[in-house]
Amino acid sequence: MATSYPALFDLLDSLVYIAAPDFDAVFRWRTEQEEKLRKRVASSPSRVQSDDEIIRFVHHFERLTRHNFATLPERAAVTLTLDDDHQAVRLD
Repeated sequence: MATSYPALFDLLDSLVYIAAPDFDAVFRWRTEQEEKLRKRVASSPSRVQSDDEIIRFVHHFERLTRHNFATLPERAAVTLTLDDDHQAVRLD
């Protein structure tokens, strides 16, 4: 799978990277998504991740996410940096 990524990137005309402020924000945002979902589907709570499931889900992607933080700004044609409230604060 790791060898497939260079070929995939070669297919892109340009890359826009939407950058979270840090990994803690990624975790917070995922938790916020589940809280909103919890309110919407109160009659079906089994469709919502528990706190432990959120932790497991986010940590599953942590290594890749941190790698993206380090490498994608240099590869992207455009980097849109967000603040903690999902607001765009910089465009490079």
